Amino acid sequence: MNHHIVMEGLRIGMHGLRCHFTGPKRYKGNAAAICTQIMEGCWDEQLGIFMTSQHNYPHFYARDFGMCVDSLLALGHRQRVRQTLAWALQRYLEAGRVTQIIRRNGKAYNFPDCESPDALAFLLYSIAALNDKKLQKKYKAFLEKELRRFVKAVVDTKTGLCKRGMHLGGMRDYAIRDSSCYDNVMLAAIKKYSKKLKLKNPLSKYNYEKLLIKNFWTGSYFKDDMVNDELTGDANVLPFWFRVLPKSKEKTLFRKALTAMKGLDLDKPVALRYEPHKNASVKMHWMDPLTGSWETDTVWIHLGNLFLQAVARLDPKTAKTYLLGHKKLIERERHYPELLNKEGKPFKAFFLHADDSMLWACNYLALSKRLKI
Repeated sequence: MNHHIVMEGLRIGMHGLRCHFTGPKRYKGNAAAICTQIMEGCWDEQLGIFMTSQHNYPHFYARDFGMCVDSLLALGHRQRVRQTLAWALQRYLEAGRVTQIIRRNGKAYNFPDCESPDALAFLLYSIAALNDKKLQKKYKAFLEKELRRFVKAVVDTKTGLCKRGMHLGGMRDYAIRDSSCYDNVMLAAIKKYSKKLKLKNPLSKYNYEKLLIKNFWTGSYFKDDMVNDELTGDANVLPFWFRVLPKSKEKTLFRKALTAMKGLDLDKPVALRYEPHKNASVKMHWMDPLTGSWETDTVWIHLGNLFLQAVARLDPKTAKTYLLGHKKLIERERHYPELLNKEGKPFKAFFLHADDSMLWACNYLALSKRLKI
């Protein structure tokens, strides 16, 4: 097993053990005050980067940073965002590839130890959001080389979709899927933001607006992967968050997908769950039992954030209702939980305890200001 994965597992296990005895970290104040303290605590002054969390993930994660970058910029942290991206891009250059995780010692790796399309997608999204021409120019050649390597490794050039039968890392990294909707949305995002960054990109010839609808839209929601027709949360949030669907159809598709998600109670107890039932439809990685099946019917707040941001753009009134649910949760727990069980309590299993201090807290701050909560 990969050395980095073993070390991460041991550290997360130790945090879980401490939480069993002492409980999670608690903060004073209302939701905004709590989230501000957590966001500031995720700034690593020594390295000059934003960590993903203070406990379970004190490293750079391309996905999680990309989820937070718009909020961090909206909250006035442009210089910190630039420092974080500059640090990450240099480490990727030294590693010769883009991965999901960069440890504080600069070592880049993936978990699971396989290609992670969303790492590249969220990294390109972050670079485009920052819009720093000097940084873009410095790493242009590296990013174009990485695009060529990635496409060769992951994409079926005949179809433009992810190769069948590959286990790819992603938001739901324990789920073993067959060319999933989520992963193919990442290809669409890679194409979109490569174009925005003026990078030469082998995916430019594919029409993902049509491919995603043709291969995954059932008529009322996006199905999970090429062989699984079930509705999952990530498949029905990311196409709207990345805005990779036809503009003329986006609102109609969203309303149908939202109705379908609500019909399965994926938005309860708060937004948003991956599945309505534990292991309802997806084969999971062998390590899944060690985590207490934490990527099945659980509420993941980062997915909820992306859901809320998409809803805020397409249906602000509904978004406000959902965000009030997050506000109550934060003030009840006095921290920012990583994930909840289906009863709405911070998740814990024998080997782990959900983090209480995620950088994701910045998303609550930015969205609460936008929606005036």
